[in-house]
Amino acid sequence: MTLTRPLLTGAALMLALSACSRHGADANSTTPGAASSTTTDAPSQHTAADGAQATASRSLSLNLAGTWQPVSHAYMSAGELRIGAGTLQWKPCGTRTFKVAASSSQGATLRLAGMCSLGDQNQSRFNVIRLQPKPNGCDAELTLLGPDAKGQGTQLLARGLYSRKGCKASSNTNPSSNGDAGEDTSGPSSHLQHFEDAKLALSLDYPAGFTLKHGFSHQYLLGTDWKVYADKQSHGTPQLALVLDGSNKITAAQLRIGTSTDATALKQCLTPPSAASKDPQGYVNINGTPFYSFRAGDAGMSHYVTTRSYRVVQNGRCYAVDLIVSGTNPKVYNPPAKPPFSHEQAFAKLEQALHGLHLKPSAD
Repeated sequence: MTLTRPLLTGAALMLALSACSRHGADANSTTPGAASSTTTDAPSQHTAADGAQATASRSLSLNLAGTWQPVSHAYMSAGELRIGAGTLQWKPCGTRTFKVAASSSQGATLRLAGMCSLGDQNQSRFNVIRLQPKPNGCDAELTLLGPDAKGQGTQLLARGLYSRKGCKASSNTNPSSNGDAGEDTSGPSSHLQHFEDAKLALSLDYPAGFTLKHGFSHQYLLGTDWKVYADKQSHGTPQLALVLDGSNKITAAQLRIGTSTDATALKQCLTPPSAASKDPQGYVNINGTPFYSFRAGDAGMSHYVTTRSYRVVQNGRCYAVDLIVSGTNPKVYNPPAKPPFSHEQAFAKLEQALHGLHLKPSAD
C-alpha cells in the first residue's frame, strides 16, 4: 500500500525501511489540507559522491542486500528492489547510491543520493527508505518519506510490504515468553479474502485471520458510532468491521469503516478529535487515495482504547477508517490474564489489512 501526500515540493525525501511493529508516531504533516509539519531530522540534499560513501559512518548491519519483490498492491508498479553495497536499483530511482543513515536490529534507514519519484498522479518525490524485516525472515515493511511543502521537514509518503526473492518463510510463530501469540509468518502467497461494495465505491482485500462483520459492536470506551470519537452532532453509518481472530475482553483489534453524507460531517471530516495525539499528522496515500491521518487514545477504569485513523472526502462521502486496539489491563485479574496478542502484533495485522483498501475515484 502506498501512502502519499498530495503534490509535494521542497527538500529531499526520505526512503526508509522501518519496523512493522513500531508503536511510535510516523512522520506525517500538520493540519488538514495544510503543508506537512517539519521534523527534527529534515533531510538534506546529497551528491553522488556523498552516496558513494555509503558505509563511511554506519554499516548495513542487517542482511538486507539482495532482491526484494513487492507484495502490497500499490508497490507493484515499482517492481523489484535490488540492494547492494552502497547502491540500489529500483524503477522509481534507477541506479542510485545511498548512505546508511541508521541501522540496528530493528531495520535500516537508507538516505539516497538525489531524488526519486513514485510516478503517481501527485508526482511524489523521495530520497530515503526505511525498512524493517519481519520475524519470518522473508518479508519487510518498506516506508518512503518525503519533503514537506515548505521544504523544512519530512512526511510519510508510502508504506507497504516487500518480500525477499526466493525466500521461504518459517511456519513457526515463536510465541513470546509473556504468553502473547506470535506474529503471523505467512508470506506474500497468503490467501486474501475479497469484499466489495459498489454503492460505497470501495473494496477490501484482507488476509486470513479476520472476521468480517457489518456494523459495530459496543465496548467499554468504544461505542458504535460511525467513527471513533464522534460527537452528538456527527451523523453517519457504520459500514463494516474486520475483527482480528482471537480478540477478547483482554485485548481486541479491529478495522472499522464508516461513512457519512451529512453536510456537517463532510465539512468536519478531516478535523481530528480532541483525543488526537499532538504528534505531527498529515496525509497518507492508500492505494491512490490521499487520507488525512491521526492517532488517538483514551483510558479509564483499567480499560483503554488506542486508534490509528484515516479520513477522506470522496464520492460525496466522508470515509472514516479506524484501526483500533482496545481492552483491559491484564494485571487487574488474579492471576494476571494473558492477552491473545500484543499491541504491536495487532497493529501490524490491522495495517496489513489496511493495505488492501481501495476506493474508486470520484467521477469528476
